[in-house]
Amino acid sequence: MPLKLTDLPRPLPFSVYEETRRVVVERFKSVEGVRAILEFGTMSLAGLSDFDTFILVDENTPVTFPHMREFSTDQRYVMGGRRQILSKGLFPDLNYFDPWFVEVKTLYGDPETYRFKKIDFGDGYRALSLQFLYQKTVYGSLPLLAEIRKGELPVRIFFGDSVQYGYFLREFKKTGIDYGAEDPGASVYRSFFQGWFEASENERQDRMEKAATMFPESIRWTLRALTKAVSTLPKKPVDAGLRPRSVYQKYLLKRYPGSYIVDTFNRVFVYQKGRTSVGLEVKTVNSGCIGNYECLFILLPLELACFGAVHLSTPGPLSTQYRKCVFTDLNEIPVYDDPQLIRLSEITNRNLAETARVQNGRYYEMLYGYTLRSSTGLKHKLGYVWNDLKKKIIRNAGNSEANIKQLWETSL
Repeated sequence: MPLKLTDLPRPLPFSVYEETRRVVVERFKSVEGVRAILEFGTMSLAGLSDFDTFILVDENTPVTFPHMREFSTDQRYVMGGRRQILSKGLFPDLNYFDPWFVEVKTLYGDPETYRFKKIDFGDGYRALSLQFLYQKTVYGSLPLLAEIRKGELPVRIFFGDSVQYGYFLREFKKTGIDYGAEDPGASVYRSFFQGWFEASENERQDRMEKAATMFPESIRWTLRALTKAVSTLPKKPVDAGLRPRSVYQKYLLKRYPGSYIVDTFNRVFVYQKGRTSVGLEVKTVNSGCIGNYECLFILLPLELACFGAVHLSTPGPLSTQYRKCVFTDLNEIPVYDDPQLIRLSEITNRNLAETARVQNGRYYEMLYGYTLRSSTGLKHKLGYVWNDLKKKIIRNAGNSEANIKQLWETSL
């Protein structure tokens, strides 16, 4: 069966991007509490690229960003989603969120106060770069591959995700990581999107089918190198509070023994001792009185738990949320406690704490199910309450082996 192509690119000229940039600046600079607007990333292909910004806000202040519905259809497409939130006092630490940043433009705000300067991370750059690679692959590429294995390929999302593998190769070389033979897809993904709007429908389909066959190998190549790079990290004893706390958690550890599990409700990350492969499973979980829900299980070697495990020892709302999601039957786990990664965890926690009263934004980092504030109506807010209740019911419910489907597995 051919892949169903979704999230199709739209033939928009760069003038629409320029208009969107102007409108975003005008709308957001008039919001009380907004101090600066920063643009990052590149817009290399009109109709495929999106327009990324950080909105810097006063600390601990109520701020309501314009809702996406206030922008035109074209503007929403170019924006690609809500704006990234950053507490203004963390501007000097912006580079921690993305150690690969090369250029950040100040669209609004004092140009001297908000002039981006790259940080010299020293030996810690390697840890930050590997952690960034890990997040991109595990939290981005693997869920995307699950959608592709189910028969749908969201083209615009796939563009942004696949072209980054060229950057992965660059970073492996830069940090001295042993990656073996080069990933064949790293240098060619971008070519599949060149001349997209001039290509026929059949040619577009053929390009995406070919790219989709290369994508799993790119993921395997990346995770194999990452796993090897962190395989010698020391392990630390597990706190007693991480033992399974519900019937459902005990069921999962029975199914995946010797594991460190991070359950974010609709995605469950299973880091298993002795696992030398990466896998994807989709399950329909019987949750009793509220019916069934579909959940993606991402199966990984235990070594890769070292990146998220930094949250076990740092205070703050994000780390607290992470610890709520974690349970294990292991006595020790690997932790990548590089000082720069600990600093990154402190920064992300501080950002969430200082911007807790901001509505209609989003964050650059993985939130592990942390609930964001929204200015939408009562019906929408009640929906959040109901979803939270469903999570509590499901996480304390039993399970069965029914309706388990393996989507993909490959050895490292």
